[in-house]
Amino acid sequence: MGAKLGDLPTVLRDDGLNFMIFTNDHEPPHVYVTGGGRKGRFKITPPEVYDYNDFDSKTTKRILKKIADKQDYFLKKWHETHKKK
Repeated sequence: MGAKLGDLPTVLRDDGLNFMIFTNDHEPPHVYVTGGGRKGRFKITPPEVYDYNDFDSKTTKRILKKIADKQDYFLKKWHETHKKK
């Protein structure tokens, strides 16, 4: 059985896409994106595909643009989610 990643709260919904951050995940800061039966994982800085992505190229470009446009927001959410307790 794999490591427990905790909850997966959605931090942004945009045009059919859900951007999520696991509450107990690892560096580097990244988001999980789902929508339309597809999924992917994307680094926040720099915005790029992390290790998997099954979105088409048009949607991938839209996701990367959204991450770039809201990079400060996603980084803030990442750090809030992973604060040391």
